This record gives sequence, C-alpha cells and structure tokens, in this order.
Amino acid sequence: NAPSVSFSIDLEHSKRGHIGTITVNLKSNNIQIEGGAEVQFDLHWLPFLTISDMLARPQCLSTPATDLSLYGFNSSMGALELELDVELISQGGTTKSYTYKTDDPLKLASIISILLSEGALLLQEKWDHYLSIRMDDATHSCTTPVNPNRAHAA
Repeated sequence: NAPSVSFSIDLEHSKRGHIGTITVNLKSNNIQIEGGAEVQFDLHWLPFLTISDMLARPQCLSTPATDLSLYGFNSSMGALELELDVELISQGGTTKSYTYKTDDPLKLASIISILLSEGALLLQEKWDHYLSIRMDDATHSCTTPVNPNRAHAA
C-alpha cells in the first residue's frame, strides 16, 4: 500500500459564495531518507564534567567531544503520482470539471527527488552549522574545561 496524501481546497468568492473545489491526491512509493552523524569523544575528559554544568547547560555534555560531523544526507522517491481535480461553478450555475493525472510518475518523482536531495544537503549544512555554534557555546559558557583537541566539521 503506497503512502498517499490527499487534501481539498474550497474556493469562495466574497459575493458569490462557493465557486469551486480543488482536490489533490498524491501517491508515492519507495521514499528514502538517509543521513548520519559521527561523534568522537576523548573519554579522558569525562571526569572533568561538572554536575552543575550538565544540569544547567546540556550543551556542556559536548565538552569531551573531539569531532562532530554530519554526512550523507540524501532523500529520494521512486514514483510520485499526482491527481488534480478542479470543479468550478460559473456565474450561471454551470459546473465545469477538469482533471489532471501524472503521465509519468517516475519522471515526476525524479524531479521531486532532485529537490529533496538538494533540500537534504541544505539541511545537513544548516544543522552542521547549528551544532558547531552549540559546541562553541559550550566552550564559552561551561565551567568544565573543553578538550583542546576539539574540532568540528562545518
């Protein structure tokens, strides 16, 4: 059973009221989301962690870390089928219906996969930057000394 998302939008006009409906159905298969994180700790620095730092500032738990990096963020989709139904009501009360259905679900999925993949890389970059800031924050806000060999990928 393929994952699907369906929603409808009612079209309203300030003077004429209900003038139509747009219904969208999306069906997909083989959705893949990938990514990883690597954290390296120097366990010799664990005894330096103070309880007050760990309780007050969770980022202080990163002080023994020597490396933190994210890698391999990617996302793809095997097929994506789009079905669009539009129903419009004219001023005379006549209803007109239009339907669109994806001719090639694989082609549409390849286009969406490119967008998903680029979005995953952007997410990886932004999350890596955020984690770097958090690690730097630990350096400046924790009483626990920070491992001098610490580095993080950006």
